[in-house]
Amino acid sequence: MKIIIPTKYREKLGSKVVAIRGVDGCIFLFTEKYWESLMSKIENAKLTKSEIVRDSSAGKFMALIKAGGTKITLDKNGAITIPEYLTDYAGLTDASDIKFVEQKDWLEIWLQ
Repeated sequence: MKIIIPTKYREKLGSKVVAIRGVDGCIFLFTEKYWESLMSKIENAKLTKSEIVRDSSAGKFMALIKAGGTKITLDKNGAITIPEYLTDYAGLTDASDIKFVEQKDWLEIWLQ
C-alpha cells in the first residue's frame, strides 16, 4: 500500500525509514539512524534468559525488534510503499483510513 507521509513528518524521518510491526496493531516508522542505534543497543544488551522470562514484555519487545524491519525510501512526493505483511498486521486496506501518531523518536501508523 502506498502512503503519503504528511509534510510535517518528512524532515524528521528523512529520506529512508525502517517499518516494523508496532504494538497493538500499529506500524512503527523509524529513521534509519534511530533504527541502527536501536539495533546496536539490542545487540549489546546483556539480558540473561532468566531476566527475559521474568519480564515477558522485555522478551516480547526484543523479539519484535529483532524480527527485523523493512527499509523503505520515500519517493519525491514523500510517499512510501508499506509491505503487505505490515498492512495486513495493522488492518490497513485504504490509505485514507490511516492516522499518524508522532512519538519522540518514531512515527506510528494506525487504522483510523
